[in-house]
Amino acid sequence: MRGRLGAEEKKEAARKIRQLVDSHVVTLFCLSTCEDCKQARGVLKKLGVSDLVSVELDKTPNGVALAAALRHVAKTHVVPQIFIHKQHIGGLEGLRSLVRSGRIVEILNNQRRDSS
Repeated sequence: MRGRLGAEEKKEAARKIRQLVDSHVVTLFCLSTCEDCKQARGVLKKLGVSDLVSVELDKTPNGVALAAALRHVAKTHVVPQIFIHKQHIGGLEGLRSLVRSGRIVEILNNQRRDSS
């Protein structure tokens, strides 16, 4: 496994993250074996999110570069990292907090209206 990423590799990874986040209502960056990631995906599906892309960093080409770029964007190395309507909401705890407060419905309903 390579050590440091080159500048061009970092830029390309950041572009890929932005493209994914901009192209979907919900983008979930995760690991295939992560229980919190599976729980987050389940919560989002129960909420009826149909435009959900799940990026498994451990199974994706350039996953190491994507994870490094994501650390820069999210300011953490923890997964899952969730973006809703282009806004970073954090990980599983951020999602749970939005669900508990009821704000998740508002956020998703606003998105559905915006995309109509």
